[in-house]
Amino acid sequence: MGNRKTLDLALIELDGRAKSHLSTIAVFDADDIAHFEREVAEDRTTCLAVIYNGARVGTMLLTWVQEDELICSCNALAVDNVPGFDPVPELVELMAEWCRAKGATRLRCWTKRRGLVHKLAAVGFDQQYVMEAEIHGRAV
Repeated sequence: MGNRKTLDLALIELDGRAKSHLSTIAVFDADDIAHFEREVAEDRTTCLAVIYNGARVGTMLLTWVQEDELICSCNALAVDNVPGFDPVPELVELMAEWCRAKGATRLRCWTKRRGLVHKLAAVGFDQQYVMEAEIHGRAV
């Protein structure tokens, strides 16, 4: 696919190393990781290792959602910093390959990071808006 030479994705269990990667995402806590573990065990979410030049450097979680069409949602991506290398364009290409293989017609990426929003827009994503409020213990 294209000129990709540095990255690959490999199907893995949500193991200790994957949990360690996911725990670096500021918005996730132990309950979130336990939820993802159940989703992977029940085959609703795919856990992938991000491989850079042969070394495991990250974890990605893809969830498959049937709406009017099959949607692939990247719910979590934690990748070690590699100085001078931006993995986003290659990762999007790799995610698209997984989508095509599963028959998904759309790819969604959830993020709170503005920088990632701009990187995804640069590779063809349309920005959508989801507004969310914590309702436990407070009136909305």
